[in-house]
Amino acid sequence: MNNFSLSIIADKKIRRQIHLVEKIMQSPYPISLDEIATEFDISVRTLERDITEISAVDKHFIVQHKAVGYEIENTALIDELLLDISEQSPLFVIIQNIYEEIYLTIDEWADDLFLSSSALYRYLSSFKNILRDFNLTLSLTPVKIEGAEVDIRYFYFYFFYSTNDISPKYRPGQELFDILKKKL
Repeated sequence: MNNFSLSIIADKKIRRQIHLVEKIMQSPYPISLDEIATEFDISVRTLERDITEISAVDKHFIVQHKAVGYEIENTALIDELLLDISEQSPLFVIIQNIYEEIYLTIDEWADDLFLSSSALYRYLSSFKNILRDFNLTLSLTPVKIEGAEVDIRYFYFYFFYSTNDISPKYRPGQELFDILKKKL
């Protein structure tokens, strides 16, 4: 998963699940949860819950070998699984809804996402920092992205491209920005 997509995931549990899938995928042998727990400095029980939640997305993706460990046999669909996990992040939900012109207040988002308002403010604060890189601001009454249309289009292009891209290094350059600007 690329850095931009990871920066939008403010939820620690979802971030951990993504790192768990990546760790299992990168391991040259079936890896035990004990090894992963030691490296991640968390409990095996937490990792077992994460595996259960990931299995709810795709139950045949992570294969457990009795007394040996876990592995991913079919890596062809890894990006799709990571995207499915990422889309559970509150910021992904908010960004996609803003794109569809669904504007809600902080309290309405907190209710919809089953979060406290303070947690949502924390997530949106990190999102404001991301938007600054695109010359955009975030209005909180209601929650929406504000700025020049070309910058908003550029952000959404980058957002949708990044969430579906396997390359962690790609970022559209000035050439694409100029093309978008000419279209306006």
